[in-house]
Amino acid sequence: MKKRDFKEELDMSMASVKLSEERRRAILSRAQGKHRPKRIGKVALAAVLAGAVTFGALAAVPSLREILGRALGDFEPASQVITGAQDEDNGIVVRAVSALSDRSYAKIYLEVQDTTGDRLGENTQLRTAQGTMGWHLELPNDGMMVVGQEFLGYDPETKTALLELTAGGGTELERTSAHLTVYGVRGGVRDVNLPLPQEWMTAEELQVETAEGKNVLMPEQTPHALEGTQDLRVSSMGFGSDGWFHLQVALSENVKLDDLALLTTLRGPAGGDDMAYNQECTETIFTKNGQAYYDIAIRGAAPDQWASVYPDSLYGTFNTKDAVEGQWELDIALEHQEQVVYQAGTVIGETRVTQVTASTFAITVETENEDSVAFGTREQYATLKDGTHLELTSENLLMSGWHGQALTGTPAGSIDQWMLAEPIDPAQLESVTLGGVTVPLTPVP
Repeated sequence: MKKRDFKEELDMSMASVKLSEERRRAILSRAQGKHRPKRIGKVALAAVLAGAVTFGALAAVPSLREILGRALGDFEPASQVITGAQDEDNGIVVRAVSALSDRSYAKIYLEVQDTTGDRLGENTQLRTAQGTMGWHLELPNDGMMVVGQEFLGYDPETKTALLELTAGGGTELERTSAHLTVYGVRGGVRDVNLPLPQEWMTAEELQVETAEGKNVLMPEQTPHALEGTQDLRVSSMGFGSDGWFHLQVALSENVKLDDLALLTTLRGPAGGDDMAYNQECTETIFTKNGQAYYDIAIRGAAPDQWASVYPDSLYGTFNTKDAVEGQWELDIALEHQEQVVYQAGTVIGETRVTQVTASTFAITVETENEDSVAFGTREQYATLKDGTHLELTSENLLMSGWHGQALTGTPAGSIDQWMLAEPIDPAQLESVTLGGVTVPLTPVP
């Protein structure tokens, strides 16, 4: 997959939101959401019985209940039990078992079970294939801007994985029915972020050959092991005789070639990876003498800059199990936690804080500004009426984004959203302190 494909894929799921590159990368590994044609004759199970607020997380598979309870933490009493929301295709059952939501953020917990074989395993995920996205979540507010998934655990006896889907950043609407569509599941997903030391760069011009109609380095010219994996290693790395920088990775036989998504970029002397060094990128998978290779070629830097430029880490995902394709559809009735909306109005620099929303488990700050100012990456806190401080840091940040036009119809601005460490009464919020400035809050009547 080309780097621009990653950005296109991210842009589709992020709409008009602008994030830092660090946040984009974090979200990218989990970003989902593209439709595929509905299969004729598919019967979706729409009957959903959402349990009332409970004091015990329920998973259909007993061994996963403890994992689900740890994931919910102190918010388990505020979560809902979901029964009856499931669908089966190709021997794979996808079912919703629990949720925690308000009108601007949702966590939905899924079990994915293989009833006919052993096709899942550790690190199971809803599939995100090259050039497509393998699942789509329509939430009640129609305005969720950031979606993601996380593998939580696997029970080998029942061949069942537990996943957490998250979505946040939306507006407030009254509907409570979410619709999930899944087009593929896959076990054996591996996330990697592997350093490529600058010492591996060389002044030597490396030899180039043609594979799949594109220039690639001849294999095994500068071999290096990559720490932490036996499935990937550097075959050749450096500037080729075509004038492009190449990173060529040798792939073990465990790596599935149909869902490979690995990237790197070139950085300059100051550590930046601006477009001057990354004007064009191609990726080529080819086999030579029985060995599979993945060649990333980047045009931008000149070969005589070899001592002052260096590659970023090799990051992305690869898979060690074949994907199971199909179509699974679930209707999920969400029981939203109470939210209190507060008016603000305080100006901080060039930014005006317009609204703050609090629920049992999250605080959302909306601002107006024209300069992509967001507070999510700074150290902030909220204050309750009893004087308690709630830390709002990058560690508990759910999302931080800038939009060209606020979802509520207000001018351009940012939305910052934090997950709280423990439940609160949202009616007890008194102020938020952003950038050293305390913003008093007034509940909206």
